[in-house]
Amino acid sequence: MSCFADETMDLVFWSSEMVPSVLTVEARAGDATAAEPFDLGRLPLPVMLLRQPNSARQLLIQDGARSLQIEVVADGAARHPVRHPVRLLVPLWPAPEDEPRLLALRRFLHIRSAQMLPDRLYTPERRAGRWLNMLRAFDARRAGASQRQIAAAIFGADRAAQDWAGQSDYLRLRVQRLVRGADHMAARGYRDLLR
Repeated sequence: MSCFADETMDLVFWSSEMVPSVLTVEARAGDATAAEPFDLGRLPLPVMLLRQPNSARQLLIQDGARSLQIEVVADGAARHPVRHPVRLLVPLWPAPEDEPRLLALRRFLHIRSAQMLPDRLYTPERRAGRWLNMLRAFDARRAGASQRQIAAAIFGADRAAQDWAGQSDYLRLRVQRLVRGADHMAARGYRDLLR
């Protein structure tokens, strides 16, 4: 199908059990009396598919830098949800993580009506800058950099030279916190980011 993206792309698919923003839907065969079925073939956005051994399918719909992942659990009577239009049922209750799932549903409804993912449904994460610095500190430390070298790489050589030998331990302590935070993230703490 022409709507599917390049198969050579590296993609990450998350489990809905781990990431509440993965929208879980149940596919049912469409019929003439039901509401308009969802047809991926008519979507002008790239769609990637991951088939799982348990017969579930993961769909990743991308619109530039924005994406929506949908976990499709097919009912036995349903046709293939990627090749044929289907009715999608979204379980709303019980929802252990209401907000992320409702946001994913809003994104899906917007794709269905406007065939795009709007920026307003993807607010920037305020901690992203810190996470980026933690990742940079982690990479530098693994490459054998000292804390002072890490400070120079992240905050600039001039600032590191001034603050490192200064009256305050502020920059040194800040680098230590970044390294500690990075170690925590690498040791499964990254899962907290997904919630």
